[in-house]
Amino acid sequence: MPVASNGLAYDLVGEGTEPIVLVHGSWSDRSSWDPLVPVLSESFRILRYDRRGHGESPALPGLRSVAWEADELGELLSDADHFPAHVLGISYGAAVALSLTIRRPELIRSVIVHEPPLVAFPAVENDPEMRTARRELEEYAKRFRHSAPPDAAREFAERYVTGPGGFDRLPPQTQSAFTEGAPSWPDELGALVRADVDPGLLGGIDLPALVSRGTVSPRYLSHIADAVAKALPNAVSRDLVGAGHFPHVSHPALYGGTVLAFALERNVPVS
Repeated sequence: MPVASNGLAYDLVGEGTEPIVLVHGSWSDRSSWDPLVPVLSESFRILRYDRRGHGESPALPGLRSVAWEADELGELLSDADHFPAHVLGISYGAAVALSLTIRRPELIRSVIVHEPPLVAFPAVENDPEMRTARRELEEYAKRFRHSAPPDAAREFAERYVTGPGGFDRLPPQTQSAFTEGAPSWPDELGALVRADVDPGLLGGIDLPALVSRGTVSPRYLSHIADAVAKALPNAVSRDLVGAGHFPHVSHPALYGGTVLAFALERNVPVS
């Protein structure tokens, strides 16, 4: 297993020559990409890594921030000579991908994001649905700061990620990740609230962008995705029918096909 100079654990897979990096969300690590890798591996050289404090990347003291994680990802891409890359992020990883695109556009070939949970995104932060969602999320954060019994992790997953009854359809390692990742999630929610990603900054990104959303995801995530796509000057939006917040796990063929079609439609080269 390679380890970057900043301590992030990663691996490189795939037979393609075009570089792509996969940025996982909360409640998971780089193994969550296992279902998607076979779909992308013929076209891309895939770098997937454990974000700080997840998997085999050790946590560091200090206040978590999306910008800090974006800078770490930029260092990793430089160390691995894996740029300019397509940057694909899911959930919290989508926020990191957008931040990296703002901060280090020279490392980016295209940005591909699914439901970035930017709960303080200025374009939608005052919507009634958004205010309700933030209250609910903050209540979960209070619960998880003290304990994370399996039933609480299941409840959260089915409310915000998989839809009703979906937890049992997740791979066993993903189910475990929800329970194990609960204690760190409140810090990640706080980082999303403070994230320095706003419409004005996104408006300066003229790179090809794909913004997707699942049709069974909570409505507030769709509102954010729509606002992000509107802010990006060179973006296309896609609905993933039947998918939720983790389409790479639940619908890898659909999501992988959407990513590949985007690369072809927007003339973003893939091998």
